[in-house]
Amino acid sequence: MSFSPDYILPEVKAVERNAAIRELLQHLIYVGAIQDQFEEPILDALIQRENILTTGIGLAVALPHVSSKAVTKKIVILGKSKKGIDFSSVDGNLVKEIYLMISPIPE
Repeated sequence: MSFSPDYILPEVKAVERNAAIRELLQHLIYVGAIQDQFEEPILDALIQRENILTTGIGLAVALPHVSSKAVTKKIVILGKSKKGIDFSSVDGNLVKEIYLMISPIPE
Protein backbone atom coordinates (compact mmCIF):
# COMPACT_ATOMS: atom_id res chain seq x y z
CA MET A 1 0.00 0.00 0.00
CA SER A 2 1.20 3.50 -0.76
CA PHE A 3 0.47 6.35 1.68
CA SER A 4 2.66 9.40 2.05
CA PRO A 5 2.24 13.06 3.04
CA ASP A 6 1.78 13.79 -0.67
CA TYR A 7 -1.43 11.79 -0.40
CA ILE A 8 -3.08 14.12 2.10
CA LEU A 9 -5.21 17.02 0.95
CA PRO A 10 -5.70 19.14 4.08
CA GLU A 11 -8.61 21.11 2.63
CA VAL A 12 -10.78 19.76 -0.17
CA LYS A 13 -12.26 22.74 -2.01
CA ALA A 14 -15.20 20.88 -3.54
CA VAL A 15 -18.53 20.99 -1.74
CA GLU A 16 -20.25 18.20 -3.68
CA ARG A 17 -19.50 14.45 -3.54
CA ASN A 18 -18.54 13.80 -7.17
CA ALA A 19 -16.49 16.99 -7.38
CA ALA A 20 -14.62 16.02 -4.20
CA ILE A 21 -13.82 12.59 -5.62
CA ARG A 22 -12.57 14.22 -8.83
CA GLU A 23 -10.43 16.66 -6.82
CA LEU A 24 -8.76 13.78 -5.00
CA LEU A 25 -8.11 11.95 -8.28
CA GLN A 26 -6.63 15.08 -9.83
CA HIS A 27 -4.31 15.42 -6.84
CA LEU A 28 -3.15 11.83 -7.39
CA ILE A 29 -2.39 12.73 -11.00
CA TYR A 30 -0.55 15.87 -9.88
CA VAL A 31 1.72 13.89 -7.52
CA GLY A 32 2.31 11.21 -10.18
CA ALA A 33 0.46 8.38 -8.44
CA ILE A 34 -1.76 7.72 -11.47
CA GLN A 35 -1.65 8.76 -15.12
CA ASP A 36 -4.18 11.32 -16.31
CA GLN A 37 -5.60 8.92 -18.91
CA PHE A 38 -7.12 6.93 -16.04
CA GLU A 39 -8.94 9.85 -14.38
CA GLU A 40 -12.28 9.41 -16.17
CA PRO A 41 -12.49 5.59 -15.98
CA ILE A 42 -11.63 5.63 -12.27
CA LEU A 43 -14.00 8.53 -11.60
CA ASP A 44 -16.82 6.75 -13.44
CA ALA A 45 -16.24 3.54 -11.45
CA LEU A 46 -16.17 5.43 -8.14
CA ILE A 47 -19.38 7.31 -8.92
CA GLN A 48 -21.12 4.11 -10.06
CA ARG A 49 -20.15 2.56 -6.73
CA GLU A 50 -21.49 5.57 -4.81
CA ASN A 51 -24.75 5.43 -6.76
CA ILE A 52 -25.26 1.79 -5.76
CA LEU A 53 -24.53 2.29 -2.08
CA THR A 54 -22.91 5.17 -0.24
CA THR A 55 -19.41 4.80 1.09
CA GLY A 56 -20.26 7.37 3.76
CA ILE A 57 -19.90 4.98 6.70
CA GLY A 58 -20.82 7.50 9.38
CA LEU A 59 -18.86 9.50 11.94
CA ALA A 60 -18.03 12.02 9.17
CA VAL A 61 -16.00 9.44 7.18
CA ALA A 62 -16.34 8.16 3.58
CA LEU A 63 -14.35 5.32 2.03
CA PRO A 64 -14.79 5.49 -1.75
CA HIS A 65 -12.89 2.63 -3.35
CA VAL A 66 -12.30 0.94 -6.67
CA SER A 67 -10.03 -1.61 -8.36
CA SER A 68 -8.18 -0.45 -11.47
CA LYS A 69 -5.51 -1.52 -13.91
CA ALA A 70 -4.10 1.99 -13.43
CA VAL A 71 -2.20 0.91 -10.30
CA THR A 72 0.09 -1.94 -9.33
CA LYS A 73 -0.18 -1.31 -5.59
CA LYS A 74 -2.94 0.04 -3.36
CA ILE A 75 -3.09 3.83 -3.15
CA VAL A 76 -4.92 5.72 -0.41
CA ILE A 77 -5.45 9.47 -0.38
CA LEU A 78 -7.01 11.40 2.48
CA GLY A 79 -9.01 14.53 1.78
CA LYS A 80 -10.34 16.69 4.60
CA SER A 81 -13.26 19.10 4.48
CA LYS A 82 -13.96 21.55 7.29
CA LYS A 83 -17.48 22.32 6.02
CA GLY A 84 -18.38 18.73 5.23
CA ILE A 85 -19.66 17.08 2.06
CA ASP A 86 -22.94 15.24 1.57
CA PHE A 87 -22.18 11.58 0.80
CA SER A 88 -25.67 10.45 1.93
CA SER A 89 -23.88 8.83 4.86
CA VAL A 90 -25.59 6.09 6.81
CA ASP A 91 -25.82 8.35 9.88
CA GLY A 92 -27.00 11.37 7.86
CA ASN A 93 -23.98 13.50 8.78
CA LEU A 94 -21.73 15.36 6.38
CA VAL A 95 -18.36 13.79 5.56
CA LYS A 96 -15.23 15.58 6.75
CA GLU A 97 -12.67 12.88 5.96
CA ILE A 98 -12.54 11.05 2.63
CA TYR A 99 -10.22 8.06 2.38
CA LEU A 100 -10.20 7.26 -1.34
CA MET A 101 -8.63 3.89 -2.20
CA ILE A 102 -7.54 2.52 -5.54
CA SER A 103 -6.45 -1.12 -5.57
CA PRO A 104 -4.92 -3.16 -8.37
CA ILE A 105 -7.22 -5.63 -10.09
CA PRO A 106 -6.55 -9.08 -8.57
CA GLU A 107 -4.96 -11.54 -10.94
